[in-house]
Amino acid sequence: SDVCSSDLAKTKGFASFAAMLLDKLIRLLNAEGGAIWICGSPPDLHLQIHQNLEKVCDGGLFLNHAGHTSFLQSVVRRKQACILDNDDRTGSVSSVEKSSQFSWLACPIILENGVHGILEVLQVPSNNTDLSRGSLKLLEMSAELISNFLQQQELAKLKESDEKWRQYELLVQKLNSNLNLNNTAFQIVNGCRVYLNCDRFSLLLQKGTNLKTIAISGTDHFDRRSERVRKLEVLSESVARSNQSLRYRGETDSLAPQLEQPIRDYIDESFATGMDLIPIFFESESGNNRENLGVLVIESFKEPLNTAQESMIPRVTNLARIALRNAVDHNNLPLISVARFAQGLKQ
Repeated sequence: SDVCSSDLAKTKGFASFAAMLLDKLIRLLNAEGGAIWICGSPPDLHLQIHQNLEKVCDGGLFLNHAGHTSFLQSVVRRKQACILDNDDRTGSVSSVEKSSQFSWLACPIILENGVHGILEVLQVPSNNTDLSRGSLKLLEMSAELISNFLQQQELAKLKESDEKWRQYELLVQKLNSNLNLNNTAFQIVNGCRVYLNCDRFSLLLQKGTNLKTIAISGTDHFDRRSERVRKLEVLSESVARSNQSLRYRGETDSLAPQLEQPIRDYIDESFATGMDLIPIFFESESGNNRENLGVLVIESFKEPLNTAQESMIPRVTNLARIALRNAVDHNNLPLISVARFAQGLKQ
């Protein structure tokens, strides 16, 4: 229970929780070592984490031993805790060949859909039956804690996913609430920054042969002649010409020569640790005409985007593309400036 309430376990996830629990369990049982296995496609078992196995078991060679594998698979089939020592006192797995001087204790980690993994420890054999049963009971309790932790993690993911969908629906509404180009650009950069939880989101619009910065998250006004904005536009134009997105995570060695220098120049001004530049293209219904609308720029200053955030970029890009296309078309309507002037007079 101390491990479950640990702030480190809550913030760092299952790997930290599993390491802390296994260490605590080994010390409580005075065991020689232990491991947590995760079930793959039957009958595969993958070692998630272990402690001291390489020291107590001939470099851990027994992990690939047929007898040990059969023992673990029997635990999965039975869906109950088992103990096997040199004399096979319990008779739990009488058909399994024993090849270690230690007792093997293993308990399945059970979730709603079946056995998710196995918690295992190795102990010096004991003639005390009550002590062995007590060890097995503590192992079962620990496996149940692991199961509860995984279920809580899954629930947290579902809540986070539900919240993300609500944010996405709100973003869709904001981006399509007004066809004014400046308002749409403002909603894109600020709404997408919140949705992705990045540090800065910028939008550059294609004007003639050049890209111009029209919106930056977190500010209503910015100096369009500043060195940082100028270098961002140079970098974005290089990316647009390549017709491919650019992902920067601190290294430039793998970049094409035409991109390497522009991104170095911009990083010197912005001090970003991570960047994603995504050209926005719009294709005609026939697919014969491809128009470059602009470039989205996502920046991080502390830590680059994680895998989950990166997976949301295509969704944001598609949403921004549609909203920007509608706003540009509306802005280019004949006499739109006259209509705006007349509306201003009425107000």
